[in-house]
Amino acid sequence: MESQLTGELQRESASHRAEPLGRVERLRDGYVLAFDRQFDYPRSYIWNLLTEPARLAQWLGKLTPGWELGKEYALDMGGDPSTGTVLQLNPPTSLQVTWDDNMGLESILEWRVLDCAGGALLQLRVRSETADFLTEGAAGWQLILDTLDAIAAGRTPGPDADWAALRDAYATNTSSPTRWVNWRSPTGSP
Repeated sequence: MESQLTGELQRESASHRAEPLGRVERLRDGYVLAFDRQFDYPRSYIWNLLTEPARLAQWLGKLTPGWELGKEYALDMGGDPSTGTVLQLNPPTSLQVTWDDNMGLESILEWRVLDCAGGALLQLRVRSETADFLTEGAAGWQLILDTLDAIAAGRTPGPDADWAALRDAYATNTSSPTRWVNWRSPTGSP
């Protein structure tokens, strides 16, 4: 329990200091925004938070009709609608969807929930053709994941960090190609 609380407090503190907890990685055909969150809860619990519409509404938005393989969905995030298609659904491990936001931009989101010592590892990967698009979205996804942390722990989500300062911190971290992490590269060179 102590490690769970410590991890949650460290993530919450980092978000409020505008410290990026995700990373933008370079791929051969674009970029990926990557987040890894460790939870001291069973994988099934985290999977349910990700896939059950009533639980999803607590931290992300109202999903209709639900995640169904090959089907379109709509997600109302409090007036900020997103739509897309479910590309992959492999309970209780992975969910992949196209994500069309209200600005007409599309990306691919992949959620993975993996068993690990003492709980579950949640991985979120957001793929796009441009790093700039991911830099803009990184702050929002970090704040959304902070809300998920609170809901998973049974807490009321706290006030959001300064989104603009967090976005600027991500922009600083991704403005130089030397700061990009190469995806699946053993040497780490671009």
